[in-house]
Amino acid sequence: MCLLFILMVIIPTLELYLLVEIGQKIGTLNTVALVILTGITGSTLMKMEGWKAWQNVKKELSEGRLPGKKMIDGLLILIGGIFLITPGVLTDVFGLLLIFPLTRIFFREALFKILKNKIKFHTNVITVYPTVHPEDEEQNNSNIITIYPENAKKDQNSLMDGKL
Repeated sequence: MCLLFILMVIIPTLELYLLVEIGQKIGTLNTVALVILTGITGSTLMKMEGWKAWQNVKKELSEGRLPGKKMIDGLLILIGGIFLITPGVLTDVFGLLLIFPLTRIFFREALFKILKNKIKFHTNVITVYPTVHPEDEEQNNSNIITIYPENAKKDQNSLMDGKL
């Protein structure tokens, strides 16, 4: 609710205020021209940077690597382009920051931190019990294999019990 209020009321009000102030300083026609120019520039930059990001994603995939950072770059470029096309000064500045590669790095790293905190990684111990024939009952405990992942704690419950 609060985020929706900020997006739908506060930001447009600030944008309108800034456009009126700029219009009083440089004139109405110059302000309209500035808004149109940033829209054209934004769509052009989005197309150029988006194409580069798409090519990088395809290259990573063809080399057999997951294109995590390249995909995030593409998403940030798309969001930046949307902000640049939207009329307003604040959205234009934010859009430019998202599109330029040097400033996009900071947003990408911040987004990675947010996603890393939201995604919980669970590692559990897997214990495998080999198939035991009735005549081998006395050797049952000697054939148990327990696998601990690198970061797992050895006192965690096992995730899966199975038979080989």
